[in-house]
Amino acid sequence: MGLKLVRHGWKISALVLFAVLALAVSSPGQGAMAAVEQHPGEVAGLDTLAARAQQAGSVRVIIRLAVSYRPEARLGWLAALQQRAQIRQQQDRLFAGLGTASIRASHRFSRLPLVAVELDPEGVRRLAEQPNILSVQQDVPQPPLLAETIPLIGADDAWAAGFDGSGWSVAILDTGVATGHQAFSGKLTTEACFSGAWAPSESLCPNGQQSQTGTGAGLNCSTSIYGCDHGTHVAGIAVGDGSPAGVAPGAGLIPIQVFSEFSGSDCNGFGLPSPCALTWTTDQISALEWLAGVTSTFDIAAANMSLGGGEGYSSACDSDSRKTAIDALRAAGVATTIAAGNSGFTGSISAPACISSAISVGASTDSDTVAGYSNFAEILDLLAPGSFVFAPVPGNTYGTKSGTSMAAPHAAGVWAILKQAAPSASVDAILVSLINHGQLLTRSGSGYAKPRIQVDQSLTDFPAAPTATPSESVTPSPTATASLTSTPTVSPTATASPTSTSTPTATHTPTATPVFEDVPFDYWAHDYIVGLYDAGYVAGCSAEPRLYCPDRILNRAESSVFVLRGQYGGVADPPHSAPDSPTFVDVASLFWGYGWIESLWTDGFTAGCSADPLAYCPEAQHTRAEGSVFFLRVLNGVSYEPPAPVGLFDDVDLGAWYAGWAEAAYNAGLLPACASGPLRFCPEDELDRAWAAYMMVQAKGGLPLSE
Repeated sequence: MGLKLVRHGWKISALVLFAVLALAVSSPGQGAMAAVEQHPGEVAGLDTLAARAQQAGSVRVIIRLAVSYRPEARLGWLAALQQRAQIRQQQDRLFAGLGTASIRASHRFSRLPLVAVELDPEGVRRLAEQPNILSVQQDVPQPPLLAETIPLIGADDAWAAGFDGSGWSVAILDTGVATGHQAFSGKLTTEACFSGAWAPSESLCPNGQQSQTGTGAGLNCSTSIYGCDHGTHVAGIAVGDGSPAGVAPGAGLIPIQVFSEFSGSDCNGFGLPSPCALTWTTDQISALEWLAGVTSTFDIAAANMSLGGGEGYSSACDSDSRKTAIDALRAAGVATTIAAGNSGFTGSISAPACISSAISVGASTDSDTVAGYSNFAEILDLLAPGSFVFAPVPGNTYGTKSGTSMAAPHAAGVWAILKQAAPSASVDAILVSLINHGQLLTRSGSGYAKPRIQVDQSLTDFPAAPTATPSESVTPSPTATASLTSTPTVSPTATASPTSTSTPTATHTPTATPVFEDVPFDYWAHDYIVGLYDAGYVAGCSAEPRLYCPDRILNRAESSVFVLRGQYGGVADPPHSAPDSPTFVDVASLFWGYGWIESLWTDGFTAGCSADPLAYCPEAQHTRAEGSVFFLRVLNGVSYEPPAPVGLFDDVDLGAWYAGWAEAAYNAGLLPACASGPLRFCPEDELDRAWAAYMMVQAKGGLPLSE
């Protein structure tokens, strides 16, 4: 993204002071052994590891492989597949060098250049001979020191049931994370930084710019700046895999630095020493926007914001500019957990926790009472432990902090656990479960109670294995609070599965293995995707391995291929010869989709995205409204025009260009509503390849398709 405008003379009241002012901080605890980074082939500490393996019979280590690595968020799908192949190749090379007899157990990481192995003494000796190793770190178990909070919320019972957040990531919008801490070894999913939006602050991004993404971007700011240890502590509570472990030790971590450096009176005005870390709302929105853009790339369970403060709100503060970004995440299935504030208010909570689409989290104590410092209100969603929490801090050690800042990441970690159990569960469904199963706590004189999360009980609401069809959004039961004014609202999404009334009976007979590696038999759109493949309409997004990329958002260039193959059958080439001169100003003759887009224009399927100048917007992401036009014309012919709209959907204005198309697509069974009560269509939601397959099958008459 480009550099943001820097304006001078703004008062610091425009800032949101982070809610990190820990109410109790004690001396850090003993840290675990740190990994020593080396150049390839120069691995340190092996003598110590060999001695320990000799004494114990084996030793567990995490190995960083010498792979040219970039986060997948910065790669195209083909480059990402190639990188995974390189990682696998280096893992195979390492295993061959170590010898299978020396490996007691192993775990491969498919997207990270890591491998975890348990080695006997001979295996440790052979590590020194391997040329493709960057570092080796011992995986040392230690007694759990979050012993009060983890059992209190039932996280240990969730682990015992096999759910530790594996397969999902939690984003931490904070002061960055000490990513070299042993608690985060092998956990990084991707990283980002948005800092220094306005003068007089200074950016804390490692590259010195106002934004940075990728490796190293989410590193914590210098601990010489007051508050810069906060993000590491918060991240450790949510997903740390050290000693003690966090709530979801199997989950990945996405650290996002959103704080800036201030000094002098800017800090003193908040009662803070100089220099200090404060955060701009602009940087928070930039971070939330970026995160929403990578939800199709990474499985993200929650985004945590342990920040905020100031005045209290007794009702939703939906005029807050951050709500739009939080809504975008919620529509993508990502919960935004936010600390309720540490002012001790009864009847109100701080911003941005007061935003209705956020998950507001207050703090409880180990004795299961509402913490005295925690804000507490009828609009509060949840409570979680927040007092004297022992978790990672920079320096590869541990320390104690208290506050709603510590409570919110407990909820974020719980979200990862429940998403592992039920990958398709909506934010609403998980919130309802946590409300209904939580331990009700109250504050004297308030007249209402709020649920302290109990994840082991919430697991009973979800299947023991991933399901193909997302749960329908539900309204929370009123049993959780005497007056639950922050009733979760349905956040429509284009990835919800079709309703039973609009889904044809599946007819495809499974083969021994799935046709596409990323479309298992129980995936909700499996039969539609495989039906198109069997009929020759699609070949997938990758030949080796064979993939379909069902969750990848369809862009307008790709949609031209879908539509024309729906019209002409499984043709390999565009149906019409491309003109010598491009029709659209943004589709050059050398562009891969040039012939398809020109054929789409020739047949009258599209008028482009702009008339003056005439443009097609080939890289723009496809929406449900646009899909309705294309596939209705596949169904009814290119000259088809829909009937006048009658106001079927609550979120579709009768004057909108797509109003008639949306109603016609729904009535024809091409696309179900995204929500009911009231009926909604979500016309601007993005259309992924799985939904495109569903719509094409419906437009071609349903399953089975004729070849």
